[in-house]
Amino acid sequence: MNTPTPDNGYTVDSTMEMTPTLFNGIFGSIHARLIERENLEASFESLIEEGTSAALDIIQANITPQLEALQQAIDTAFEEISLISEGVAPNSVLLNGQNGAYYLNPANFSTSANVKEFMAAADYAAMRSAMGVSSTAEMTAAISAALDAFVNGAPGALDTLNELAAALGNDPNFAASMAAALANKAAIDHTHDYATDTAAGFLEIGTAAEFRAKGVGYALTTDRVWDAAVPVNLGNLSGLVSLNFGNFLNARATLSGAVTFNASPGLKQGQTAVLELVQDATGGRTLSLNSAFFEAGGSGGISLSTAPNARNVITLYGLSTGKVLVSLVSKLAA
Repeated sequence: MNTPTPDNGYTVDSTMEMTPTLFNGIFGSIHARLIERENLEASFESLIEEGTSAALDIIQANITPQLEALQQAIDTAFEEISLISEGVAPNSVLLNGQNGAYYLNPANFSTSANVKEFMAAADYAAMRSAMGVSSTAEMTAAISAALDAFVNGAPGALDTLNELAAALGNDPNFAASMAAALANKAAIDHTHDYATDTAAGFLEIGTAAEFRAKGVGYALTTDRVWDAAVPVNLGNLSGLVSLNFGNFLNARATLSGAVTFNASPGLKQGQTAVLELVQDATGGRTLSLNSAFFEAGGSGGISLSTAPNARNVITLYGLSTGKVLVSLVSKLAA
C-alpha cells in the first residue's frame, strides 16, 4: 500500500482506509505547498519592488550628475564657438595667439602644429574628471552594478521579468486567483462525518446493508463490518425456501413447518454464512436440501434436533462448483 505523497500525486489505492488522519495529512501537504507558492509570489513582488528602487537610486546618484555636467560643458562649448564666429578669441593662449577667424579656415585648423600638439598631449581622463563625466568602462560598470542590485542574487531561471511572469502562469491577477483557489480548500482542522458526507470527491463508507448486498465503490470501517455480521431475523420458514445472501451474512429463523432449501442466490465462492434455525413450540420440523444447489457435509444429511424450541446452528459455504456446502455445527437446547 503506497502512502499518498506529492511524489505519487496523492494516489489512494482501493485497500486504503480514508481516516481523518490520512485525509488531513493529504490536504495538509497540499495546503503547505500552496502557502509555499504564495510566499514565493510575495518574495517575487518584494524583489521587483526593492530591485527597481535600488536601480533608480543608483541611476539618480551616478548618471544624473554626469549628464548635468556634460550638458554644462556642451553649453560652454557653444558659447565659445559663438565667440569664435564673431572673431573674438575667448582664450588667446589656448588658441596660440590667433583670433577665432583664423581657425574658421579648416586648412589652418587641420595643419596647426599647436592644435595637433594639444590633441596629442590631451589627458582625456583628466578632462572627464574635470567635467564630472564617466568613461565608457565606468558607465558600463555602474549599469552592471545597478542590474546586479536589481536581480539581487535571483537564480538564473528567475532573474528576468519575463521569467517571473512565466513562473506566475502569466496571470496578471495571480494573487486573486490563488486566493480563490485557497477559498475552495477545506481548513487543515476540518473534519468530515463519514456517516453523512457523500459529496463528490469523498470516499463513501458503506453501510451494513450495502456490505451485505456486496455493493461496490465503498470503503469499510470495523463498526460497519460488525454491524453487517449481526444475524438478520428471517422470521418463520416452511416449505420451499430460497436463501438470498444479498440480504444477510448471518441469519436466524423459526421453523414453522418442514423446510427445503431450494436455491441460494448471492452466496459467493469462499463465502461462509451461519444460520441459526429454531424449532417452533410444536417441534418436529425437518430440513431437506435441493441437491441441484446444495451438498450436505458429514454423513450426507442434515439431522436437526426436533425438540420444541430446540436450536440448531448450521454453516453454509460457497463451493467452487457453484453449489453450497451445508454442515450442522451444533444442536442446542431451547
